[in-house]
Amino acid sequence: MQAYKPIRVDGWGDTVNYNLFLTKKDLLAAQSEGTDVQSTYGDPLFVDPAKGDYQVKENSPALLIGFKNFPMNDFGVQDPRLKKMAKTPTFPIPTLQTSLTKADQIKEFLGAKLKEVNGLGDRSAYGLPDENGVIILALENNSIFKKAALQNKDVIRECNGIQINSMDQLVQLIQQLQKTNKSSKFLVIRNQQLQTFEL
Repeated sequence: MQAYKPIRVDGWGDTVNYNLFLTKKDLLAAQSEGTDVQSTYGDPLFVDPAKGDYQVKENSPALLIGFKNFPMNDFGVQDPRLKKMAKTPTFPIPTLQTSLTKADQIKEFLGAKLKEVNGLGDRSAYGLPDENGVIILALENNSIFKKAALQNKDVIRECNGIQINSMDQLVQLIQQLQKTNKSSKFLVIRNQQLQTFEL
């Protein structure tokens, strides 16, 4: 269970609601996007996750938003003959990760808010083949990225033929290029299409 990682999708519709967030900060972040009016936050208080019992206890905040417990033993392998052959899974203990990882942190650089591509959520939201690149979340009017015709939700994949694997790498490349005062070519994915821009 990780800290809230909003995926930048326009037009969520009217049914993103009644969710359980880990922290009040995460809940407020979601609500600031216009969703989750009746959602709440807190530890779900699972009964016994080490044994695969993900029902929640009577004082769980999940019950306040309409979650209902259901039996943990009437799904999966049910046939007695097959149960004898099935392996017993090891259940991971959920840990509450209430802060973002380095890859999910937003960095401000040259009038832009940027973050690294991280996880299947980002890959799905931005139509990416892998987890390489840096996402543009917001641009100020005077940003050099905006002057180069880049837009919010663009994913910078390459700079002068060098694959971008991290935000630190992108910042370092641009700082080196600023010293030479030469233009640079950026390969960007926009709406699942590769495009080239000159900066």
